[in-house]
Amino acid sequence: MKAFRQAALAAALSALFVAQAWAIGDGPVVKDHVSQSKAEAGDYTFDELFAHGQEQFSAKFNKYDGQGRPGATGGGAARIPGSAPAFIRTSAPESNSCAGCHNDPFPGGAGDIVANVFVLAQTL
Repeated sequence: MKAFRQAALAAALSALFVAQAWAIGDGPVVKDHVSQSKAEAGDYTFDELFAHGQEQFSAKFNKYDGQGRPGATGGGAARIPGSAPAFIRTSAPESNSCAGCHNDPFPGGAGDIVANVFVLAQTL
């Protein structure tokens, strides 16, 4: 009977760990979005908009947030889904966050001169 309880407990804990691991990274990082029309109408305070901007700047975007602009070519025309990798250097920098580069001396600051952004990717 004791062995059965131990096995049942081990199975329950394993299921719990698997369920938690599945949830990591699923879904967009940015949960709340600012409505442009509400912002223009003055429905948000400056502090609310500033706090949201700070959150956006440091958010580590993933494919659910549109990281890498998977539907774009840099020229404004959409790509055919599946025709190219979702994350390529010509459609976004190699970081997944603005703060990934602009972090000296704190997020929002300067960045090192070790990597540059692509400009005019549509000409490639």
